[in-house]
Amino acid sequence: MLEWAARLRRREVVEPPGPRQGVADAYCAHLEPIYRYIYRKVGNRETAEDLTAEVFARAVQGLDTARAPHAIGAWLYAAARTSIVDHWRAQAGGTVDIALLEEMIAAPTTTGDATTPTGASSERQVAAILSGLDERDQTVLRLRFLEGYSVTEAAQALGVSEGNLKVLQHRALKKAAAHHSGKEA
Repeated sequence: MLEWAARLRRREVVEPPGPRQGVADAYCAHLEPIYRYIYRKVGNRETAEDLTAEVFARAVQGLDTARAPHAIGAWLYAAARTSIVDHWRAQAGGTVDIALLEEMIAAPTTTGDATTPTGASSERQVAAILSGLDERDQTVLRLRFLEGYSVTEAAQALGVSEGNLKVLQHRALKKAAAHHSGKEA
């Protein structure tokens, strides 16, 4: 921890009472828990320190210190979550819209027959997306989106629980999205 932060925690640095005093109190009370929370999510000391600094910089700008102490803590954790999400988005270089991918996979059954240029193009796109997946992932997506099975029906067909099918479907969509976005790049 930085020396000035340690001095502030020990109250060696005295600020006049006012709106910033509330932020200083919140800083003293929440610095370590917020840092530990962020560190658990990012796994890197330097990054956790940077993101913690961002959280408290946001607090200086936007925290309403008239809030109850538990509300201030909740606000800081929400700011920490936002900082973590922003960090991972920057690391990933963008996001993949799984909902859009679901629509693309489901498109051939809703666009009509495959003899139309749009239908043929959609089918080629779906085939390309599915070709990058293992057999189980292909089966999950095929049952759910191409054959129109409900979660219950698909789970029974694969011999898994409904909850497990939902997890498999989500993972398959994420893999398909990653494969699809990799081809576009």
